This record gives sequence, structure tokens and C-alpha cells, in this order.
Amino acid sequence: MSEFKFSYFSITAGDETAFGFPNGVKVIFQKDGNFVAYKPGGVAVAATASNSEGADLTLIFQEDGNLVVYSHGKALWASDTGGVAKGADLVIKDSSPYMQIVGKDGKVFYTANEK
Repeated sequence: MSEFKFSYFSITAGDETAFGFPNGVKVIFQKDGNFVAYKPGGVAVAATASNSEGADLTLIFQEDGNLVVYSHGKALWASDTGGVAKGADLVIKDSSPYMQIVGKDGKVFYTANEK
């Protein structure tokens, strides 16, 4: 199993792969504001369900533990983990569960919707 861990993270929406793993799983922050994990062949396996209308979308994992989609400084979607997940990490893996917010003690505060 491979994974990336972030205490802070920011990415601008687009169709470029944000993360790619040796097993072919890739994670993309799409132009529609959804952060999605895909298996080889383009099969979506997990998503934040953060579909958001707006221009210049940015996904930020904040220091307070909240994962938020912004457009021009306005929050359009959030994981609602701000404060309760302070000090946690955004964990992105090449297998299920693909995207989570996890505390240093292992407590899971958020898991992206899996399909």
C-alpha cells in the first residue's frame, strides 16, 4: 500500500492527475470541484462529492483539519471537520479507503464516499 500524508494541502482544479500510484490508481481535483480517485480504466472508486459551481476552484486541507473547496475566497463545500480534526492529516492511498482525514492517534474524522 502506498500513501501520501499532508498536514496542509492546496490544489487548483483541473483535469491533471494530482497523485498517481504504481498500481495505476490516480487522484484528480476535477474542474467541477470534485476530488476523485480512479482505478485503471477510468473507474471512479472514491469521491468527496464536492461538486461545486464556480470559477478558479481551489481545494485546501487547512491546518484546522477542514477540507474545503473555495472559489474566489468563498467556501463552496467543506468536510465539516474544522476544529475537531485539528492536527490531523489528509491521507490519500492507492487502496480503500482512498481519501481520509486521520488524527495522529489513528481516529478517522472523514472518509470520501466510496463507490
